[in-house]
Amino acid sequence: PTPNWQNSFVSAYATMHPWEDFAETVNVYLDLTAIATTANDQGMAKINTGPDADAEQLVRQTLEIAIAVSEFNFDLGLTHLLPERLPPQVIEKVAFVHSLRSEEYLNQLRDLYRV
Repeated sequence: PTPNWQNSFVSAYATMHPWEDFAETVNVYLDLTAIATTANDQGMAKINTGPDADAEQLVRQTLEIAIAVSEFNFDLGLTHLLPERLPPQVIEKVAFVHSLRSEEYLNQLRDLYRV
């Protein structure tokens, strides 16, 4: 991996190729939305996970939940649920992935493919 990869990538593996970076970022996004959805369903939080959600707020609120759950994991000898912090460049990538769910983007795809 490149030096200081932690400042720009979610994992060392993500540094290997742009598509790996995208795949790893999508994985983190899916983890974030799954954790947020579960927290919402359990009444632990009210995190907007919809296409209109602010991606930075989604990340911030979900990491707060993930840090609390990680504390339980550590008590049981398990690893962290998610990293405790995501650098700004990674949050930008997560925001891009989130934007792919936007109505505007979906309309562009519909127009492009005449669906």
